[in-house]
Amino acid sequence: MILSFQGFFLSVAKGGMTFDTINLGDFPLSGPIIMLAVDAVLYGLLAFYLDRVIPGEYGVRYKPWYFLLPSFWCGDNRKSGELTSLIDNKHVNINEEDKDGDIEMVSTDLENKAALRIFNIRKTFENSDKEDVHAVDGISLDIYQGQITGLLGHNGAGKTTLINMLCGLTPPSQGSAIINNLDITNNNDLEKIRATAGICPQHNILYDDLSCREHLQVFAGIKGVQPNLVKSEIERSLKEVGLTDQAEVYSKDLSGGQKRKLSVAIALIGDPKIIILDEPTAGMDPYSRRQLWSLLKNSKEGKVILLTTHFMDEADILADRKAIISKGQLRCCGSSLFLKSKFGIGYHLNMVVEPEVCKVNEITEILKQNVDGVELQRSHGKELSYTVPMTEIDKFSGKQAFYQDRHKISKI
Repeated sequence: MILSFQGFFLSVAKGGMTFDTINLGDFPLSGPIIMLAVDAVLYGLLAFYLDRVIPGEYGVRYKPWYFLLPSFWCGDNRKSGELTSLIDNKHVNINEEDKDGDIEMVSTDLENKAALRIFNIRKTFENSDKEDVHAVDGISLDIYQGQITGLLGHNGAGKTTLINMLCGLTPPSQGSAIINNLDITNNNDLEKIRATAGICPQHNILYDDLSCREHLQVFAGIKGVQPNLVKSEIERSLKEVGLTDQAEVYSKDLSGGQKRKLSVAIALIGDPKIIILDEPTAGMDPYSRRQLWSLLKNSKEGKVILLTTHFMDEADILADRKAIISKGQLRCCGSSLFLKSKFGIGYHLNMVVEPEVCKVNEITEILKQNVDGVELQRSHGKELSYTVPMTEIDKFSGKQAFYQDRHKISKI
């Protein structure tokens, strides 16, 4: 009330508030203005502090005294060897169960290229019945620079939860991971990881009223792309994912597959050294999928690429190493040859036939005469599929008797 009268007084008697009249009177208006400015700064700092200490659904919780720690102001001066030793002693509990032969061993040269090391990482949630649910249950895995590593598993296996922990969206309940000598459980390190990472989440996070070009321009700025290189980076990214013709189209008008392409382009722009893709080809047509496979294969040199997929053919063709997760645990990991040799039931022989004239029984009999253990798996339409034991694969050599009967098969 007093301030209202003071303002009315200045307006009537002095022609309004100016720098000359702001301090007039027993209750000058300069006091409230200064108080409002101080309040704005204090509430801003408090909001910034609480956002770190009490995050929402996503984000890593900082310690309440984090701003008092020397590492917050001066950075972490730990060396990579000290960091790895610390994490090993603190988080890893290796037992004989982890060495049962389901993980393919790698050469010493490749072992030294481990750029992403996951140590006994766990994530536990509480369900509606107040019971603990282990979404990720003690996974330890090394991912190597210059390779594409694929995560395979059923829905609910823990793939996305694992990726969310690596990206800092969800803090681990136990364990940790080292990415290029940076610890994901260290908040300062996590910010450095995010600065060098390109992430394509499971669901498209796009702005409806921004075009493809505008999306890439925004994220190029966030990732620190040099201003003089932004335009060329955007054009290159659009061309790589096949969105050149849709460059000016709003994201809300894109198809599901095109939105997925844009999410992948956002992850790849800025030449990140760490690329994490959660089901990147979901909703894409076969041509676009293969185009993305070629892009990732050509981009893997000097980078760490981790992706999840439900497509077995995609993992087989694209990933150098495959890690299979079930019920939050790592079941096996290795190359395609290793996994097929250890768990496979054999090779598949597929034929395209004319269903009106094809005699399935005669074809099967000819195959059984030359290959022991061959089994008919599928006969549908124009497709005929057999399973061939791995021990019999040498029977398909051009010099073997099987090929002496190939003309018979072609005539049946």
